[in-house]
Amino acid sequence: MPIKEIECQQIIRKITPHDTLFSGSYALDPYQNCAFACSYCDSAYDPTIYVKSNAITILQQELQTIKPARIIVGSVHDPYQPIEKSTKLTRKILQTLTNAGFPIHVLTKSPLIFRDIDILKKIQKTWSQSVSCQ
Repeated sequence: MPIKEIECQQIIRKITPHDTLFSGSYALDPYQNCAFACSYCDSAYDPTIYVKSNAITILQQELQTIKPARIIVGSVHDPYQPIEKSTKLTRKILQTLTNAGFPIHVLTKSPLIFRDIDILKKIQKTWSQSVSCQ
């Protein structure tokens, strides 16, 4: 799959109306498009995966302007694309969210999430609600 880096102007999106399925207030996608191409998914199939190269800088800025609330990571595009093995963008995002005190909910089909179990355990200890992976 072709990979292209892009710069985003926004990384966090407010969920409206309130998300009753995952109890999320915000959504975040480190990548645009998805290598898994599931037939039932909301992510449009495009053979190019776009890596949001400035995601951490934008995330740090945006976290200063919102109140801590659950952020759904991988709301439309899987956060553990194959390219995640080398970019570690999702891992950096999880670390940033943890350091800022935000609870998260990760949606993925990839076993690569187990690489980040150390961060997920830290988040789970911080919040009384459990972190779940689907």
